[in-house]
Amino acid sequence: MPAGRGGLDFAQWVTTFAPEGSPLKLLPLYAYVETYRLQLEHRQTASVIAYWSTADKAHYARQGLYGWFAHAATRSYSLLDLHYLAYALTATGVGHAAEVFEAIGPYMTTAPWALVTPNPQWWQSDFRSARSRALSVIGGRR
Repeated sequence: MPAGRGGLDFAQWVTTFAPEGSPLKLLPLYAYVETYRLQLEHRQTASVIAYWSTADKAHYARQGLYGWFAHAATRSYSLLDLHYLAYALTATGVGHAAEVFEAIGPYMTTAPWALVTPNPQWWQSDFRSARSRALSVIGGRR
C-alpha cells in the first residue's frame, strides 16, 4: 500500500467497493497505524489519544467490526487482522472489542501493538491492558 495520505485515500476508496465480510474493510486501519507509526518515528504526534480520537478513525473501526468481523466466517479470520481491529476499537474509544479479543484468544502479534507505542518494549503490556479492559465489559454483563 502506498505510504502517506495517498495510501490512506486508497484504503478508504477500496472499502467503498469491498463486500460485507471482506478483510479489505480493514485497510484504513492498517493505513492509520502506519501513519501514526511514522509520526511517532519523527516525533510529530502529541499523543495516541489525540491521534485516534477522530470521527473518521472511529467510522473505519466500526466498519471493520460491522462490515468485516460480524460477517466473515470465523475460520477465515486472520490473526493480524483481528489485532488491527482490536487495537482500532480500543484506541478510538469505539469499544465493542470484547468479541474480537475472544476471537484472538491467547495469541499475540507484535503488530500493530509495537508500532503504536512510544516504547516498543511495552507492546505486550499494552495488548494485555486493552484486552483486559475489553473483556471486563463482558464480565460486567454476565
